Amino acid sequence: MNSDLVTLLPLFFGIAIVAVAAVTATRSAAHGNLARNSSIGIRTRHTQVSDEAWLAGHAAALPLMKLTGWVAVATVVLATAAGTAFNITWSITIGLIGLTLEVAVVLWATAIANRAALSVIDPTANHTRS
Repeated sequence: MNSDLVTLLPLFFGIAIVAVAAVTATRSAAHGNLARNSSIGIRTRHTQVSDEAWLAGHAAALPLMKLTGWVAVATVVLATAAGTAFNITWSITIGLIGLTLEVAVVLWATAIANRAALSVIDPTANHTRS
């Protein structure tokens, strides 16, 4: 491995941790293995209302949350290739863009979880944005 690429290991580790933590916590909560709590999982005002809302929110978010894993893999591969073909600056840029995309996916999944939990709490609520 190129010695410059070794300096990227902390960034790559961070990218991997975001994906692993997001998918693992969401999957555990969606399958009922992670009880409603104030530390881990998708904690919004609506997902925290009841156990049913907690499960519904995580189940709705899980398919999208899995996308963080694909973003992580693609980011590490592209950043490594860029560092090998060009220079470390490209690798760092691609790594930070990938990390930003992961955060965007997590926020999007959180919005979906919140909407799903709200539909459990109040099935008559209008969930469309105006």
